[in-house]
Amino acid sequence: MSEPKERVLSSLSGLEAGSDQTGNGGAERTPAAGPRGWAFAKCLVALLLAFGADWVVPNCARAEDEVQKARVEAGRFWYERYCVPCHGAGGAPGKAVYRANKQPVDLRTYVQRHGGAFPAADWIAAVYSNNPAGTHSKVWETLKRSQGIGQHPEFGARGVVAVIADYIISVQTK
Repeated sequence: MSEPKERVLSSLSGLEAGSDQTGNGGAERTPAAGPRGWAFAKCLVALLLAFGADWVVPNCARAEDEVQKARVEAGRFWYERYCVPCHGAGGAPGKAVYRANKQPVDLRTYVQRHGGAFPAADWIAAVYSNNPAGTHSKVWETLKRSQGIGQHPEFGARGVVAVIADYIISVQTK
């Protein structure tokens, strides 16, 4: 056990129900907490300091992490299916190039090239295109056909594009 943890744990041995550990006769104690509540709070804080708060993370945060992992994995699946032919595996450069300078597109640096934030508006503008001359128009139409159910086939396709964005965010170089 590390020295700070030992020090905190040894200080716990002095905590007793009804003891305020201040030496001023209980003036620091809040009436609502009472002696046992105050001692419990001190113990809880000491344990958090000693062992870290990793085990205190609420289940909802863990669930959000699991949902995000699933979104990234789904995005990887769809990226490999629809994007790899032009962009390359894992976001690495493929045969796609920028129109202006003919340099290969590296999606692993997409966020960095946009000032450190994912540019959702640019992403949407680049991918959601009904313009037949648009760069991604063929893949957008393929996505709509493959995901389309009912009168609005673009809804499912937009969900696919959203999880692909999650995947692209996950492969950014540091």
